[in-house]
Amino acid sequence: MAPDEATLQPNAGASLTANIDALRAYEEGVGYSTRLLNEQAEAAFRRAIELDPQFAMAHYQLAKLFFYRDVPVQRQEIARAAELAARLPLPRQQKLLIEARGRLDKAAARYEEAARLSAKLDKRRSFVLEGKAMEIYLEQEQPEQALALARRMRSPWAPGFRGIANLILKNDAAAEREFSSLRTSLAPVVGDYAASKFITLDRVLAALYAGHWQQVVAEWPQVDGEGFLAPDCTLKQ
Repeated sequence: MAPDEATLQPNAGASLTANIDALRAYEEGVGYSTRLLNEQAEAAFRRAIELDPQFAMAHYQLAKLFFYRDVPVQRQEIARAAELAARLPLPRQQKLLIEARGRLDKAAARYEEAARLSAKLDKRRSFVLEGKAMEIYLEQEQPEQALALARRMRSPWAPGFRGIANLILKNDAAAEREFSSLRTSLAPVVGDYAASKFITLDRVLAALYAGHWQQVVAEWPQVDGEGFLAPDCTLKQ
């Protein structure tokens, strides 16, 4: 997810289209996307766009689906959403979401710079900012840049980030070394069980960013099967 991006509620589409069938298809797409049923979600959003070609948020949601799968298509859809948002009287929240997605390429570098400036004053804040940059690089299908950043990071979570990037790049042996390093640093602090869960989470995230949806659905219960991730749990901060 993009930095500070609010979760869009399905009914928010009511303010964006007067076509009830397009709205219904949009809401179906949001529901499918939430359940990681991406083929169904894509079909629903495309149906919404067919019914209302000026449905900016349908283009936006379609672009989100392609962040992990096809960057050229993603950029095409977000450009169309931005074009519509610039000339249509959309609610401010939706305009901001679309604009934020269109600026992700520049945002990663800005987060890195902010992390560097924050390092001496607030290391925790610096780690969070680095994590945001990592998320953007991975969403934009730039694992090489993500790995380069992770090698510069001083965060205790850095081995996990390097492991994720290496898995995406198919450097499995390097990934395993990083996860072993992460386990060594985490286990004394959180215990072996929690350390194993964090590593499993990193593996699932790697599958997510690589677009391996069936693996994500199959392995997610190993991460949260016993409520390991509480609703208000914030990871890697």
